[in-house]
Amino acid sequence: MSCTICFERFKGSDDLYSTSCGHVYHHQCMQQWKNRSSSCPQCRVKNPMTHKIFLELDDFEANNKRQLEAELKTCHLKIEKLEQKLRKRPPVQRSPNSLLNELEDTLDYMLARNADNVEQLKTSGTKLTELQNICSAHERTVSSLTSSLFAVTLEKNEVTKKYNDLRNLCTRYHNSGQIVITAQSGCIYDLIRQTSILISGAVLRPSSKLLNYVLYLCRKINLNFTRQDIVRAGKYDGDDIIVQFRFPHLKTAFADSEHELDFYPETEEIEFFDVTGNIYYDNLFEYALNLKLFGYKSVFRRADKIFTCRTGNDDDTRLYCKEQIDELINEVK
Repeated sequence: MSCTICFERFKGSDDLYSTSCGHVYHHQCMQQWKNRSSSCPQCRVKNPMTHKIFLELDDFEANNKRQLEAELKTCHLKIEKLEQKLRKRPPVQRSPNSLLNELEDTLDYMLARNADNVEQLKTSGTKLTELQNICSAHERTVSSLTSSLFAVTLEKNEVTKKYNDLRNLCTRYHNSGQIVITAQSGCIYDLIRQTSILISGAVLRPSSKLLNYVLYLCRKINLNFTRQDIVRAGKYDGDDIIVQFRFPHLKTAFADSEHELDFYPETEEIEFFDVTGNIYYDNLFEYALNLKLFGYKSVFRRADKIFTCRTGNDDDTRLYCKEQIDELINEVK
């Protein structure tokens, strides 16, 4: 595995970076390339994103293999030199058996040493193959992660565009002081609808507070929800109640437990429905509670004025109208 800019193999100590199109280079090579061109050196994708990657590369086995091959070659050369010396040496008046025994001992020694080197070379070759397989697996993982990152980036850009177009897609209605959110209100409506549920058939006491009644139903179906989990609870088309939770999974858990209310006489007539029609807010404060869906910490009243705070360290922001709230939501997105 090597850099396609400098054509040098990657080492364990190299500083490596990957592009969003899945190619890996030395960091220094990539920086020098960017001074000449804004495209990928390999596939020519324009302005690819880069990020640092960490690969466990071990150069020891490859170096060890080369060293063993060099030693084996040296041994062969020494054998050839010894054979040449033996051929040039004048005949010695020695017994044939003595000369034969000496040659056999030398040959056995050289064969044993050569066998050890061959065995080490085979072991190194096996380990090198394993490392190459591991490196290939890492390359596939890097390629997969790069593709996933590219897909997430595209999805993020698409969502950002939808929220940037929110102001043009919204239809604002004012009816008897009510704030109406219709299906044309885009992404905000989708999120409100995904976190809201309609409760029909509830029997309330005249003095009952809607939020307390919703928490009462949660206890009936064994859900330990708190006031912080509920954005608002209000009347909807007569005696029906619309409840807006802080997160979609809270609404899903509440809706999936509807059947447990059938075991109690006082709640057996209650039914849950998804919100499909227009959503009405009686005042600006109720509409401002939607800021909690987009990461704002609190929405509160102070001296008949409405304020919001995004984090504990931020200053309080006074809210004047629905349009201002929409702009705050757009800033988050």
